[in-house]
Amino acid sequence: MTGVTLVGASETFTSYEDDYHQLARDISQRISQIQTQRCGPAEVAETGDLLQDARSCLKHMELEVQSMPANTSLTNKVKRIRADLTDLSRDFDRVRARHQRDQLIGRGRYAADDTSASVPMSGGQQMQESSSAPSSHRARLLEGQDMLQDGTRRLEQSKRVALDTESVGINVMSDLKGQRETLMRTHQHVRDTDSNLQRAKRILRTMGRRALTNKVLLHVIIVLLLLAIVMTLVMKLTRTHRK
Repeated sequence: MTGVTLVGASETFTSYEDDYHQLARDISQRISQIQTQRCGPAEVAETGDLLQDARSCLKHMELEVQSMPANTSLTNKVKRIRADLTDLSRDFDRVRARHQRDQLIGRGRYAADDTSASVPMSGGQQMQESSSAPSSHRARLLEGQDMLQDGTRRLEQSKRVALDTESVGINVMSDLKGQRETLMRTHQHVRDTDSNLQRAKRILRTMGRRALTNKVLLHVIIVLLLLAIVMTLVMKLTRTHRK
């Protein structure tokens, strides 16, 4: 029964592993497309969803490993997949921030060109506005870029904290599982010891009863021997007296 369970768990782990590798290939391809600016916001969001699916596969693989006896090969495989997923997440955060920044700069340039084309000005005003507007626009773009980068850093930090917390939780669950198995083995050992003690008590009780029986029999034999000796003496004395 245990062998069947292990085979089933191993097949489930392999299934999640195959799903993860397929997702990892898709994510790597999409990251390359985002780097070359061949993706829109919708494709970037879909890549984030694929990363969530990959994290879910990793979590299921970790749970499968915990449900099986200690297996160094599978444990090392999970560690490699976790490191690979961390690299993919880092690459995605980097290209997503760059993509959002490029999108923001592109919209800003379009807005600046549209404003300069739609508002007629005199020569002096146009020269003054043309020199001040780009500076103000660049300042807003830089401010928006800083805010975007700060938000990205915070998001990445939150993800790292969440992954660390999840890893700690998994380790705690693994430790608790090991402690539970140790307690169960100790409990079984105590039960075996108690059973042996009960058997020893029964043997000692039986030996005590036999010793008491032998003692009583010995006393009875002594009494009978004494009676026989007394009767023999009485009979001899009686015969002597008659003579």
